[in-house]
Amino acid sequence: MKQSCPYCKTIIEINEKEYPSGSTVVKRCTLCGGNVTFTIPKNETVDKAEYDKLLEEIEILHQRIEESELNNENDVPTTIVPPSDYRENEIDEQAIREEITKELSDKFNRERFFITQKIKKENKTKTTALASVSAILGIAVIALIIGLFATNHKLKEAKSNWYYYRDLAETAQSSNIEANDRIQELSTENQQLTDFKNSVTNTYPIIITDIKIGNAYSGGIIETDYGEDLYDYRTMYLMPKIYYNGLTSGSHQLKVKWYKPSGELSRGSSSPYGYSQESYYTLEEGEHELVLQGWGAPNRGHWTYGTYRIEIWYNDVCLRAESFYIH
Repeated sequence: MKQSCPYCKTIIEINEKEYPSGSTVVKRCTLCGGNVTFTIPKNETVDKAEYDKLLEEIEILHQRIEESELNNENDVPTTIVPPSDYRENEIDEQAIREEITKELSDKFNRERFFITQKIKKENKTKTTALASVSAILGIAVIALIIGLFATNHKLKEAKSNWYYYRDLAETAQSSNIEANDRIQELSTENQQLTDFKNSVTNTYPIIITDIKIGNAYSGGIIETDYGEDLYDYRTMYLMPKIYYNGLTSGSHQLKVKWYKPSGELSRGSSSPYGYSQESYYTLEEGEHELVLQGWGAPNRGHWTYGTYRIEIWYNDVCLRAESFYIH
């Protein structure tokens, strides 16, 4: 008996006569190691009804033979109509027996052949179905293993991602807390700066960062630019330019003191008490520059050479003082 391995299709052969009829034998494939199942067929038996029918026919033939023998004893010639394939001559008992035996044997063999083929066909169908089922089960098991492996891998990856995003969220939350604390600190500092600015603004509307002196004609046209060297024989009106950082916008009164090289405060008929001059100016918030009113006379050579000093005042506070030299 031969049968192919359901996994690798290798042909496996056994001697069915070595095993009991109707038993199941499992052999291991020599190539892939898979199990190959053999089913030893049972001894074929003829259907009971068919067997009884054959016995009945045999009994009828025996009766015919006995009647033939009895007629021969009485010397009464009897004619038995044999089957169409018998010779038309006198009855030969031995020949009849042989014909009957041969006919029954042929019929029995035909029935046995048909039953055997049916059993083989059913076994082959069962074997094929079993092989198909085994192959399907094998594929299903492999697919299940692959699916479990992929699922396990995805679970590990998802778990890793969860830990990563959890740590990221915790870090972000911690950073957010720190940012909120810093915002609170900056808000407090900003409020303090605002309060300080308001308090300073009441005293200092501007912060003067630099003062440069120029020489100008009576109409304010510059003769010597701001910050350039001044010569006494060319001096007329000294024009101060201030560079400031405004803390607030608005109109404010600024006062100026001009000190001569001797230390004496330069004053005129229109000078306010304790100052050389005063005037209102429009100041803006932020960094700006502003030219103040000139101080002097229209004739050249009004100022002699030496070191002078200028002071810019707001209320009773000196915002800035600078010294300059006239050659």
